[in-house]
Amino acid sequence: MNGQGVRPDATTVVLVDFPLDLFLRSRRYNEALLREFAFIAETDVDEASIPARLVKLVAEIRARFMVLNADIEEQLERADARGDASVNLLVHLLPQGRQAALDLVRLFDDADEFCRRGDLLTLAVPAEFRSLREWYFGECVRQMDGEAPTSWPAWQAARV
Repeated sequence: MNGQGVRPDATTVVLVDFPLDLFLRSRRYNEALLREFAFIAETDVDEASIPARLVKLVAEIRARFMVLNADIEEQLERADARGDASVNLLVHLLPQGRQAALDLVRLFDDADEFCRRGDLLTLAVPAEFRSLREWYFGECVRQMDGEAPTSWPAWQAARV
């Protein structure tokens, strides 16, 4: 790691105008989903009664879900304390971060499908949370591929 605690092989992704309120609301949704997954994983039930794909998904998300690191948490807390509506969030990703972002998109899409079908108690992800997730992981992949950042407002405007 260099003097700032960032490994030299890390790519810094800049999430321009990262929306704090939307993120905090989507975080609560994701935490509820992960609590349900934790309950499923800890429940001593006949696995035949739970779709095999869901059992696999629970194990995969629990094993791979990235907890925000201390640096990101600190950036978010400072912005929230200042009362900022958005922040230019810096995320430092190692080379495997690109594939991890793609994997997490797939896993959350699978979880969304279970929610939509009613296989989980958690309701289907609200559209605005899904959009934030698409932008976040998309920016990780795009910027790791060498592309310039696209701000949250610009990304939303381009989708209309």
